[in-house]
Amino acid sequence: MTFEDLKKELESKFGASKLADIAKEFDVTPQVVSNWKARNQVPYKYVQLLREKITNLNRQQNNNDLIGNLRHNIGNVLDLTSTDKHEEFPNFEDIVKSLLRKISDNIQLFYGLPIILTIIVAIHVQYFVEPVYITDLRFLPISNQNSSQISQLSSVAANFGFDIKRSSKNSRLSSAEMFPDIIKSRTLAKKLLDEKFISNSYQDTLRLSTILNGGIPIAKKDSVVKINRLAKTVSSNISVTKPRGSEIQTLVVRANEPKLAVDIALLIIDFVNEIQRKFQNNSIKEKKIFINGRASDVTRSLKKAEDKLKDFRESNRAILSSPFLMLEQTRLLREVELQTELYITLKSQLELVKIEEAGRLNSVEILDHPEVPFFKSSPNKRFRVIIGFLLSLVFTVLLIYVKSRIHSSFTSIKNIIFGIIICFIL
Repeated sequence: MTFEDLKKELESKFGASKLADIAKEFDVTPQVVSNWKARNQVPYKYVQLLREKITNLNRQQNNNDLIGNLRHNIGNVLDLTSTDKHEEFPNFEDIVKSLLRKISDNIQLFYGLPIILTIIVAIHVQYFVEPVYITDLRFLPISNQNSSQISQLSSVAANFGFDIKRSSKNSRLSSAEMFPDIIKSRTLAKKLLDEKFISNSYQDTLRLSTILNGGIPIAKKDSVVKINRLAKTVSSNISVTKPRGSEIQTLVVRANEPKLAVDIALLIIDFVNEIQRKFQNNSIKEKKIFINGRASDVTRSLKKAEDKLKDFRESNRAILSSPFLMLEQTRLLREVELQTELYITLKSQLELVKIEEAGRLNSVEILDHPEVPFFKSSPNKRFRVIIGFLLSLVFTVLLIYVKSRIHSSFTSIKNIIFGIIICFIL
């Protein structure tokens, strides 16, 4: 390449016409550029360097032009959008008119879609939603006699230095505060699932697990998973409420058959009584074990005290003549009386425990028995169909509006997306 050609390229592309400017572009001294001019010849490596500079310059110019065009397009779209918003939302009357105009353009969609959706909701409510019947039962937990007798036994035994707190732990399980937890427990739910009920839907006596499983008995291979799932379903359909300041509690049961709800409520009370009796039996067994053990120890201690008193009297005939012997005899008599009183107390408590074991009562007294509900609590078909129609109408209006907006601004959105993709590529 001649020097004149180099000079023309630099002047047109980079604006470098002086020798000093040319030397700065190639990072050489002005003397070197002067030698190129004198010979009218440029070394090849500087020609390569010039070509690279020109290529980079062209690429940069192309990028700047593309970004400028993108900004221009985005600005136009934003201007159009702001103009549309300004024109579209000047006041409420214009909004209504615009919406009515869009609806009139899509009148078939406006009438057809809500009708179809409402029919689907009506069919679903009529044939696929199970009815729910609710019954309630009011009951009063009977004061636990075990607790009072255990506390009485504890107070009596404490006077003699004995501690029987361990035997009173189970009394807390039969307290009134534990009834909601017992009724909502997995144990009671699984017992209910294993019981048989008369089902009007299937015209047969089936287990509750089979009724809740759609009339299909649960197979053994998946029994654990399904039983646990059905137990959660049973617990969710049972609730217990207790007003503040009152001991009366209310049991609420939900079922898909009216008679089934009543049967479940009554069976729950029977199971609660059974569980409470089990707790009472455990408590009574512990008390009997403790009292029998203490009675054996006290019997041996009483026998030893009586033997000591007998031996003392046989060895000392003239007790009245000696103050020391009278004092010793008083101590032995006091020990015998103490062991005798303790023995009598334990025996009386043992008899009370036996009486309690023979005459156990129910832990729950029913005040209001459950009644068979005549009407379904849910679903309210008319209400659900009306709500379904209103929601489908709102959905149709929104669909028409979105459809018109997408149709009007599809081209602008496409240009924006294309420009953003180009920016990421570059």
